[in-house]
Amino acid sequence: MSTFAGKIKDFPLISIDRFNGDNLKSKAFFLSHCHEDHMIGLRDPEFKGPLYLSPISAVFVRHNFPHITNLIEIINGVPIHIRQTVVTSFPANHCPGSVMFLIENEEKRILYTGDFRLNLNELQRIKTLTQYCDNIDEIYLDSTFFNEDYLNFPTQEESCEAIAHLIREWTIKGQHKKIHLHTSARYGYEWLFIQINKVLNMKILVNKTEFFSYQYIPDMDETIAYDNSLNKLQIHACNKSFKNCTCNAFMETDEVRTIKISAMIWRNWKVTDLCILPDPKLKELYRVCYSNHASLAEIKELLLFFKPKEVFLNVVPQIKYQRDVMEKLLCDIVNGYKEKHSNKGISKTGNEIKLSFSNLIESKKRRLKYDKKSSRNIKIIIRDT
Repeated sequence: MSTFAGKIKDFPLISIDRFNGDNLKSKAFFLSHCHEDHMIGLRDPEFKGPLYLSPISAVFVRHNFPHITNLIEIINGVPIHIRQTVVTSFPANHCPGSVMFLIENEEKRILYTGDFRLNLNELQRIKTLTQYCDNIDEIYLDSTFFNEDYLNFPTQEESCEAIAHLIREWTIKGQHKKIHLHTSARYGYEWLFIQINKVLNMKILVNKTEFFSYQYIPDMDETIAYDNSLNKLQIHACNKSFKNCTCNAFMETDEVRTIKISAMIWRNWKVTDLCILPDPKLKELYRVCYSNHASLAEIKELLLFFKPKEVFLNVVPQIKYQRDVMEKLLCDIVNGYKEKHSNKGISKTGNEIKLSFSNLIESKKRRLKYDKKSSRNIKIIIRDT
């Protein structure tokens, strides 16, 4: 869950992915993608915008937040000018319509990643962004899996192929065979659902609330359904507990194959490992590794590619020990590219690395409490020797 509070320190007139509190004093607002932890404040009827966002996100916002009338669609790679600031969006590959933002003025160049899943090859294909290699001052970084336990993940395509195989293998046995897709979060599986539908030509049953949220995303209207009155749909993602799924309350559990889709439990996964794990006790329960957030290796690739002078982490844990581990890991990464590129003039005046804990927010589900001492920015100065 994002703990970013919305403000970029050198661009006080802009707020990103947070639309309440002091952010309402901003003159321009940006939305990286349409997941709940990045849309806090949008339901407030007093919020009017202007809200800059991708065309796909605009469709979603227009239908779910009709009081926001000032929506400005932005095209990836096309700069927009707001007073003395230039903002350009780039694909983030997290979910449909998700983007990163490059924010510039005469003095600073900032990259806000939002939530992203890009490897180095995908990053290098974004030509209008690669010109800023070695020339980014600050990165506000998706640090969801900034942890050595999550060095690697299978690609999204590999995970999708594995899930499609498990579905096809079970459902071809007959219409009575059902699939329960157990997801670890409410949203974030749009791309996966779309790909499953394209590969198998099978719609996915979701609950009514999620259907009306999803249906305005391109391709999702052909991918999902919430009416299963004829019991024809074999793939269900409508309830975490399939036993409580009212549309199939009459079904025998031995007719159901459950596929648990997650990333968090897949610590220390290696690229030589399978991304499917059968449950040792339950015959038709399978776990599949799937992530729409970058692995540590992919985060490293991004940092080594841009070599920023400052790094702010957008997902910060509550526990101090975990924050200390993040700090050390970040220092090791930046020290590595400082030494590797010391002959290219990167670090002549010293690199400054910051883990920003001042951007912590409060969540309705869990209150994040920090005193002034523990919530200050942690700053490490790396000087040339």
